[in-house]
Amino acid sequence: MIDKKQQEVMMRETLKDFKESSKGKDLQMKIDLLMAQALVLVQSLSPYRSGDLSRSFQARIVDGGLEIFTNMEYMPYTVGKWVSPQWRGRANPNEGWFKEAAEYIARYIALGLGGTYVSN
Repeated sequence: MIDKKQQEVMMRETLKDFKESSKGKDLQMKIDLLMAQALVLVQSLSPYRSGDLSRSFQARIVDGGLEIFTNMEYMPYTVGKWVSPQWRGRANPNEGWFKEAAEYIARYIALGLGGTYVSN
């Protein structure tokens, strides 16, 4: 019987072999391309005033998926619900933009990998 440590070693070796194979390299190139395209999509779909927000987005692969993030402290205010007295009581025109962008990107990536997107 193989213990958990041996299983983990075998899985790592198998994954390493796959990554070094032509299929693994092709898949990695496809993932890298889709990640770069996802970053361009979120940048182009973000609200634009000075461009600081759209230029601040970054992407990285994490366990279980792709993470798109920013360090801009005002990001939550671009997606949240609010009414501005300064704008004569108008509501946030960008409310919910990031959720819509994330769903669009998820569908795009699923299609790019030959899968389908199922919304939760």
